[in-house]
Amino acid sequence: MKKKILALQNQSQVIFGTPTMDKLPSNAFADGITALRVALNVKVKNGKVTDPARLDNAVRDIVEIITKEGTPFVWGHIGRIGASDFIDLDSDDGTVIIDCLKEKLKKRGIELMYLSGVIDKDGIHPIEDGPSLEKGKAYLVNNIRVCPNYDKDGFATSFGELMGKIDAKIYICGAFADLASEGPERRDEFLRAFKHLAWAPSIVDEIQRMEDIKKNSNSIKVIQFAGSKLDKTDILKNLKNVLVPGGVIYVGSAIAAFLLKTDAGKEMLSELKKSFHILRSGDTPDCNAYNLAIPEVVNTPDGVYVKGKHLPNIYYPDITVNSTEWIIAEILSTLGPNDKMLLNGTPGFLEASTSEGKGFEENTKKLIEAIMDRLKEHSDASLTTVGGDGPASVKRYGNNTFTNIVYFTGGKVPLSYVTEGESGLPMVEALRKANEK
Repeated sequence: MKKKILALQNQSQVIFGTPTMDKLPSNAFADGITALRVALNVKVKNGKVTDPARLDNAVRDIVEIITKEGTPFVWGHIGRIGASDFIDLDSDDGTVIIDCLKEKLKKRGIELMYLSGVIDKDGIHPIEDGPSLEKGKAYLVNNIRVCPNYDKDGFATSFGELMGKIDAKIYICGAFADLASEGPERRDEFLRAFKHLAWAPSIVDEIQRMEDIKKNSNSIKVIQFAGSKLDKTDILKNLKNVLVPGGVIYVGSAIAAFLLKTDAGKEMLSELKKSFHILRSGDTPDCNAYNLAIPEVVNTPDGVYVKGKHLPNIYYPDITVNSTEWIIAEILSTLGPNDKMLLNGTPGFLEASTSEGKGFEENTKKLIEAIMDRLKEHSDASLTTVGGDGPASVKRYGNNTFTNIVYFTGGKVPLSYVTEGESGLPMVEALRKANEK
């Protein structure tokens, strides 16, 4: 029998077989260190965090632990290894993130200590001579993806040894991201070492919003599906389950370039044609079909620059101006009274610029403004925006006074839950199994 979410406001709960923090024994936190996995995956531009929503969630969870007389030991990841959004907390951009988090906690009367050297490019270095962490303070270690063996055997074991060295007895899950990419056996071994496991308050709220999205099956009119890659067609085909007939999914530039310009993508597109009515720039959605819109893309002739680094143009295509106008005129214009839109990511790459310094923001700006116009015209319509770039773009170019916008910081997690249920969230099963030990 499938386990259901218990959404009990202001009461202790068990969600997906794992308790919330309020359900743990009242004296559990004072016993030792509390390990807290959070989402630190924010971007830095011109010396500032572009959207601190994920840091705000981390602050909420840290404050809750300290309120319960716990000592939080915090970590997370920032960006993908080898990608432009990767940030080492020991770098200048990392210092910006640390300072932002410190300032937010300082306003709550909490001091954050950054433990430089515990995690670095040489690996994980256990804190010597046992715990020396003071009660009432919060502690942060480096981006775990800095580790050279992050996605290889042994990472979970080394990280588990670090947790044992600091006497961490509680694991609080404040992010759905896995510990590493090395498989369930080591992940489960890591989780079983803790005395208590629980969901963080910020995750409880996001799970509830995920459930709200899932309950709205066959009710979404337009979905923007943007990201850097498309591993399989299932997520697009399954997203069809939340569309109304006549609804449209339009993809971002990277996925469009993949589907149109690579052999693997063309093969996927042939498979997708069995499930969708394919739209190209200028086409009108079929009101009786499920539509998949693929915009035209263009690469800058000299590639692009991210943080001053030149990257080959194949990695950073942008949607064309004509495609932007088409999406506005033929797709976004279909949003009417009571309609819902789900926005994931941005259609182009906001952090990229040409050699002349011209950015790719303009098309994204036009699309967000068009969505805001529809929401203004139809106050009973609604927008749910998920991930990092999507919410940040809406906040930057949109109208934050609208009450019919729901922000979700969980990356692709809500899409995985909507399309695959609990099976799309490996940490859910891992936490349940560990709690049943």
